[in-house]
Amino acid sequence: MPWNIQPPPNLGITSATRTITNAVASLRLLCGVDSTNKGRVLCTDTAGHLLINIASGVGVLQKEWRFWYSGTLAVTNGLIRFYNLTGATLSFQIVQLSVGTAPTGANIICDVNRGTGASEATIFASGDRPTIIAGEKNGYSTTFATVNLANTYYLTFDIDQVGSIVPGSDLTFLVLLG
Repeated sequence: MPWNIQPPPNLGITSATRTITNAVASLRLLCGVDSTNKGRVLCTDTAGHLLINIASGVGVLQKEWRFWYSGTLAVTNGLIRFYNLTGATLSFQIVQLSVGTAPTGANIICDVNRGTGASEATIFASGDRPTIIAGEKNGYSTTFATVNLANTYYLTFDIDQVGSIVPGSDLTFLVLLG
């Protein structure tokens, strides 16, 4: 199950590739773009989690974190970590999902967890996780039990449920923070 991070198109960034494999999934990393639109090779922490440092200066209003799960969806937990290294506390605005192939037989339900280093827990109240309804290609949530992501805290992402007949494929997560 590859997780792909890709740079925005038309920036002329050539990619470096690194594949990390563990018992859960294969992680294929390309490159990312920092707050000054410079291409950066992505890396992982010592536990094999994706390490994305999002750092910026004064006046940052929003941060958009996006990643892709390529191929047929399967239930999986917290392989990727996005760290908030902006120096500021960010507020969750929306978590949006989209797929290339719609699920059938059951909804796709995803989760986002906030980690502090000491603990990790969902940012959603029960029933508020972002969901793609069977037969649809998009879903979102704007209702959060945890509303902030403090500096140095991180997010992980889970796919908790997939379609029972057609699981769905090519999932995009978008998290907008302000």
